[in-house]
This record gives sequence, C-alpha cells and structure tokens, in this order.
Amino acid sequence: MAEWRTAQEEVLFSLREDKPTELTSSSLWAYFLRNQFGTPTRALPTDADWVVGLKLGYLLGLAPNIAAAPGEVAALERQRKALNQAISEGALQHLQLDEAQLRSELAGVSRERERLADQLSGFKVDAEYESNQQRANELSQSIKRINEDLLALSNRSSELERAINAELPNLGEDLSERRIGRMYSELGLVLPDQVSKRFDQVVAFHQSVARNRAQYLRAEQDEVATQIALLSARRVQEDADRANVMNILRSSVAFDTFVSAQTRVSQLDSQISDLERRLEVAASVGEMANTVKSKRAESERLVRQELQERQAFLVSGPLALFRELGSEVYVDRTADLLVSPTKNGIVKVTPHISGDASDGIRGVETFLLDMTLMVTSMSLGRSPGLLVHDSHLFDAVDHRQVASCLNIGARLAEEYGFQYIVTMNSDFVGSVVTEGSFDPNPYDLDVGLSDVEGGGIFGFSFD
Repeated sequence: MAEWRTAQEEVLFSLREDKPTELTSSSLWAYFLRNQFGTPTRALPTDADWVVGLKLGYLLGLAPNIAAAPGEVAALERQRKALNQAISEGALQHLQLDEAQLRSELAGVSRERERLADQLSGFKVDAEYESNQQRANELSQSIKRINEDLLALSNRSSELERAINAELPNLGEDLSERRIGRMYSELGLVLPDQVSKRFDQVVAFHQSVARNRAQYLRAEQDEVATQIALLSARRVQEDADRANVMNILRSSVAFDTFVSAQTRVSQLDSQISDLERRLEVAASVGEMANTVKSKRAESERLVRQELQERQAFLVSGPLALFRELGSEVYVDRTADLLVSPTKNGIVKVTPHISGDASDGIRGVETFLLDMTLMVTSMSLGRSPGLLVHDSHLFDAVDHRQVASCLNIGARLAEEYGFQYIVTMNSDFVGSVVTEGSFDPNPYDLDVGLSDVEGGGIFGFSFD
C-alpha cells in the first residue's frame, strides 16, 4: 500500500519527497473524485483553511513550500493559545506569564543566595563552637558580676572617704584646753586647775579614739582599693578573653549550622533554576505573539511574491480559463477566479459568479473550479487525468446550464486528454437533453445498474 501511495504521488501528482506532509495523493484525489459539494474549494470538510490553500495552490501551479508556510504559523498560534489557556485556568500552576514579577523574585532569591554563599566562604567549621559559645556566655556573666562588685566597692570607698573626713576634726585642737580656757575667759570664769587637768585627759582620750577610728577606716579603704584593683585587672583579662572567643565565633560556625546553610544554598540554587526556567517560558510565550505576527507577515509577503512571479501564467492560464468557461454557461453573468493571500499568509482561492449566491450558482462554481484545476494541473503534470462528478453537483442547477457544463466537460476532456465521468439518472439526462442542447449519445456508457431481480452491484443485492 505504501509503495502504491508513493507511486501515485510521484507519477500522478509529481509530489517530491520534501513535500509538506499535508499534501498527499489521497487528499488531492478528493478534488477529482468529489463527494462533497457544499463548498467549491473544500473537497474535505475537515481541512483547515491553510490546507485548502495549499492543495488548490499546488494544483494551480504555486510552490507548495510557500503555500504550506501558514501551517507553521497556525501550529504556533494553537500552541500559544493552548498554553495561555492552560496557565489562565490553573492547569500549570507553577507557571505565570508576568515576566516583571518573575524577574523581581529571581533578583531577591539570587541576592539571598549570594549573601549566604559569601558568609559560608568566610566561615570555617568549628568543632568546639558550642563550647566556645558557652565560654563566651560565662565570661559575659562573670564580667557582669565584676562590674556589679566594682560598683559596690566604689560606693563603699566613697562612704569610707566621707567617714574618714568626718573623723579628721576630732584629731585637731578644737577641743583643747586653750579653746575651753578662751571660752571660759570670755565668760569671765576661770577653770580650776583640777578641772583643766581632767578636761585635758578627756581630750587626749577622745583624740586617741578618733585616731584609732581613722586608722581602721583607712585600712578598710586600702582593702577596698586593693579589691577594686584586683577586680579591674580581672575584668580587663576576662574582657580580652571574651573578645578572643567572640572573634572565633564570628569567623566560624558549628558543623550542623554549616550543613544547614549549605542545604539552604542548594535549595536557593534549585529555586533560582526554577525561576529562570519559568522566566524563559514566560518570555517564550510572550515572544510567540511576536513570532506569529512576524511569520504571518513573512508568509503573506512570500505568497504575494509567488503570485507576482507566477502572474503571467495565472492570468493567461487558470484565471482566463475560468472566466471563459463561465461566459459559456452564463451570458448575463461574469465568472472570476480570485487568488490572493490573506493576512495570515494563506493562499485564498475564490470562484465567484456574479449575481445571487444560490445553490445552483454554487454548483456551477464548483464545476468551473474543477475543470480549471483539471486543465491547469494537466499542463503542470500534477493531475491523475481523471475527473468524476456525481449528479448531486447539478441538483440545483438549471438544466440549460447543466447542458452547457456537460458540453464543456466533453470538449475539454477531448482537447486535453483526460477522462471525465458523470454519473446521472436517466430521467435527469432526459431533462437535460430536452431543455438544453446536449447530445449524450456519443458519451453514454453501455452499462446499466438496476434493482430488478437478478441485478445488483458486483453481484450483491441489498434488502
């Protein structure tokens, strides 16, 4: 079967191996063995517009690769719409099309990753990190206690200083005999010798007590000063020790902390890769619209260029033939075969007969298009040399126009050497002969099909 299909494509339709996949012998046969008559240009109802343009363009002599270009545009457009719909409906929840938001998220994650990586590069793993951390805490607590003790000792030293200063007057001569004697003298009294002697003893005793009190306070003050000096020296040492420990802590991390940070870096790397991929997808989807627009414009330009290059052939060939055949069928109407590119770059072929667009007119348009395709493709070596029409094509056509069509078909078949077959009921042929000017006798095949007993198709009967 594959060999038979290849032979048809190469021999009958001159299709090369590099042809578009949509251009096949079976799809082209549909224009020569019609079973669809509703739309003149669409022999297969499922064909997309660009596929119709590809097939008709090929049969009219256009380059297939140019006529097939809109297929790529259509496929890209379908992909773009499907992807946009899937994203908008939430089928692809991890994707979003907001490129600006994705770039912002990527910037934030990348910055966090760089910052954490820089920190890790300056750290070294410290197996005794926890003990160093505990040592730093202990030193901080000890320095705090020393500061509290120093404050208390400082307050005690100040109290001692005030107490010593309070005792100093007791060591002077304010209470001496001369002072007492001067006071009594001012009063006009004279102290007896015995009283003066006793008073001097009291003063001496009091001064002795004051001296002892002052000596005790100074001794305690010296002890406080010694303690302050020792505690200050200890605070300086412990503060230096704490600074060393803190330097170690700042330049190192615990092993589990280091592993956790490395894991976080790996997670950020994965997140960055995902954001970059999502950004690429968003950019691709956004670029699809520009690509589709660009390819459409390029496809339209190529088709226009192809039509310009093939203009002489088209004008003197299929376009002129269609118009000429139309004038044979209708004397009061004009027939035109319009070939042009659409904005999507699709080859658009439109058979048109002036006047109302009735089913009868559409049937004649189909007939004229098929005859034009047959003659043109025969001249290009792209035809199977066989055209078959069913009477359904002419159901709505006036019998006089049917006669004109049959005369045209008979004449062109003989002139260009192809076989034209029309299947009609005998009563329909009779009406055409009666109302028109067509003689079926030279073309009537001596083969009859009936449903009488003993008849049938290929020996089969249908109940």
